[in-house]
Amino acid sequence: MNTTDQAYARIVQLNDERTATSMAKQVKDPESRFDGGVFDDTVGIAQANHVSTVSDLISWISSYVNPDSAHYHSIEVAERINRAVAFLLRRQHKDGTISLGSTNYHSPPDTAFIIVGLLQVHPLMKKDETSAIRPVCEGIETFLRRAVPAMRIGGCHTPNHRWVMTAALGGLHQLFPEEEGLVERAEEWLAEGLDFTEDGEFSERSNGIYNAVNDIMLYYAALYLNRPELLEPVRRNLNMMVYLTHPNGEVVTDYSGRQDFGNKATFVNYFLIYRLMAVKDGNGLFASMSDEAAKAMTHPGSSENQAMAGLLMYPDTQYLNVPRQPLPEQYEVMLNEHHPYKEQREQLKRVGHHGIVQHSAVHSAYGHPVGRYRDGKESATLMAAAPSFFSLRYGAARLLAVKWSTAMTPGIVAMDSLKKEAGSYHMKATLEKGYNGPLPTHARGKDSTWSLMPHQLRPLTHVQTHEVQVDIEHMENGWEFNLKAGEPEDVFTQITFLFSAEGELKGNGLQQTTNPQQFLWKNGDVTYESGQDRMILSGAAQDHTVELIRTDAHPLDCLAISINLLTPFEHRIRLTLEERKE
Repeated sequence: MNTTDQAYARIVQLNDERTATSMAKQVKDPESRFDGGVFDDTVGIAQANHVSTVSDLISWISSYVNPDSAHYHSIEVAERINRAVAFLLRRQHKDGTISLGSTNYHSPPDTAFIIVGLLQVHPLMKKDETSAIRPVCEGIETFLRRAVPAMRIGGCHTPNHRWVMTAALGGLHQLFPEEEGLVERAEEWLAEGLDFTEDGEFSERSNGIYNAVNDIMLYYAALYLNRPELLEPVRRNLNMMVYLTHPNGEVVTDYSGRQDFGNKATFVNYFLIYRLMAVKDGNGLFASMSDEAAKAMTHPGSSENQAMAGLLMYPDTQYLNVPRQPLPEQYEVMLNEHHPYKEQREQLKRVGHHGIVQHSAVHSAYGHPVGRYRDGKESATLMAAAPSFFSLRYGAARLLAVKWSTAMTPGIVAMDSLKKEAGSYHMKATLEKGYNGPLPTHARGKDSTWSLMPHQLRPLTHVQTHEVQVDIEHMENGWEFNLKAGEPEDVFTQITFLFSAEGELKGNGLQQTTNPQQFLWKNGDVTYESGQDRMILSGAAQDHTVELIRTDAHPLDCLAISINLLTPFEHRIRLTLEERKE
């Protein structure tokens, strides 16, 4: 490996550090069923899954086979590896699966995550050929062969699981070409069609976790199955992610459909796939993104996307020769602007599952528009079909969300649409609520149990329609919000600005509620400061004194400022950005 590759040197160091710290947590008790596993502090036991023991195992193997590692051909590491593989084999169920632990017992997709990870280090061990590692190769091959039946017939839960299963099936076919049905099963998953928009968004809209999973799994599937067309959504997603990164390296998670929603996440999980695709396409933008991800990396990654194993498995020295392209720091883009999300909403009513996908989610927000504005340290996100419609980073000052809550439905309003016209952003939502009449004669049964009645057949009475709208315009030193709502009259409405708790709020017109971190904004300006950066809100109102709209809730780690409005209304709020003056 070229020693001028700074990313490689950093990841060798990180992987060696992880090897040392995780080996210290390995259970060494022959009487324990967890012997050989790595103790997981978050659950209090060792687990044989892709984010715990197997992830550590892959770090150890990567250190053992790497001549640049401080643990290269270490006898102690070899012993630890053998013990961990024995643990993995004991925890594998008779049907060939493993259990995730936090959920998903006897899980084909979670087994597939492990398979893909082990397939990255198996060739490295075969090539190493030391006697200490030979039993490990045999043990891993045993695990993989036992898993074949589960992959051949197993199902999944989430959209990304399909591509994890596909990658695992393709890799097993390469390793065991005599096993029948693996490619055919992969083709069944692929026949469903790949779920990506023209701009590269996947179904789960998970910029912090599952985009990277989809990307790396489709890369492996393309490689194993000789299907280069599977790389097209990868390219599009990687291009999209360039515009979903804040100045500090965090990615936008404000509209995710998965557990990264609203949480801090960086793009370090994209390190390997950006690097692989930079070499494949000679793409300087991808190379620059991979470089930045390497600088932010503090951990080599989970088993299926392990940076050290990936660099050893695919040691392409051409990466250093890809001309770097500067990353954009000033842009204004609309993502999914032309996606037919309205047509999809209508199809959803007719598809037949009635919004229920067993053990999963519908992800009906897929394809809705997202606006991104970036200028230096200012980074704003505008979004439809999400719990909030606006978020903003200005240096150290973080406005995590602006949300609209109404007593109409009641609860948070997710905007139906987002359009950009003449330099302004326009969002709308239409809410309806009526009352259920008696069941028609033909729908009445002998059973009076409420839960067994065909409520979908009840006629609606007194249906009320409520339209809301927000127009957002970027000004020279901030943003302006024009909020509009019509009939019915006297609908309690609350606009809430959620700021990160590490900052400080100032304002004489703030009234603290029973929640010590929530304030009603009655009058005057409000200032939020963090570090050297400041946001100033103008446009207070208090048309009513409701502290929290029914079914709404604020995150515990936020400072919430709520403006109380009563319909009908048109109200303007100004958000000014400035640096603190010493």
